[in-house]
Amino acid sequence: MTVLARCSSILVLALAACATAQTEPPLQGALSCGAVVRVGTFSDLRAVPPGVMKGSEVRIVLVGDQVGMQGSFQFTEPDGTLSDLLVAAVHDTHENDPIGVPIQADGEGMGIWADLPEPYAGRLEGRITADRLNGTIRFVSGKVLKLNLPRSHSYWE
Repeated sequence: MTVLARCSSILVLALAACATAQTEPPLQGALSCGAVVRVGTFSDLRAVPPGVMKGSEVRIVLVGDQVGMQGSFQFTEPDGTLSDLLVAAVHDTHENDPIGVPIQADGEGMGIWADLPEPYAGRLEGRITADRLNGTIRFVSGKVLKLNLPRSHSYWE
């Protein structure tokens, strides 16, 4: 096969792949709910000044086949130190929420909740939209942390 024939074959395969990709439906099922993508990183974590951290970070990932989602949660203490990295199951409010009324995804996003483990036990209730995670963590200790995190890269990347 000549170089020209090989290049033509590669071009045909590349065009076929592009045509197929354009006809594939957008993310559905476990990854999305309507137009809202469930998984991603939401962060405003930063160092200001160096050595003092401010902000929070939540990363939600899909785990297993039809198992669900898990999130990692990290936030700063009032003195600028980082919390432990917490990992917890994340649920959307389409599931049977044991303490609330299910909220369907709409143009305003998709509701989520997660019970955070010790040493920062509490409950996150929030809403994921195309570009952010808004919500509240109510800790067992009585403290409340408001979240308004843009969808972004992790501070740690």
